[in-house]
Amino acid sequence: RPAGKPASKVRIVSYRRNSVTLEVETAEHGVLVLHDSYYPGWEARVDGARRPVLRANLLFRGVEVPAGTHRVE
Repeated sequence: RPAGKPASKVRIVSYRRNSVTLEVETAEHGVLVLHDSYYPGWEARVDGARRPVLRANLLFRGVEVPAGTHRVE
């Protein structure tokens, strides 16, 4: 990370076959990328609000996360 930029933190709360729950803390808006295969039909929620699942680097899945502390499912 560039000098002076605060680190983001991600903690895995639960990782199951059909669901993942994470706690994310970030100072800036960004995209959380999971090193899991993207597949159409996945759903994501940030603090309970539905968000689109993004295709990241062609193969992985991601979700936009605003600055602050959030629960991503």
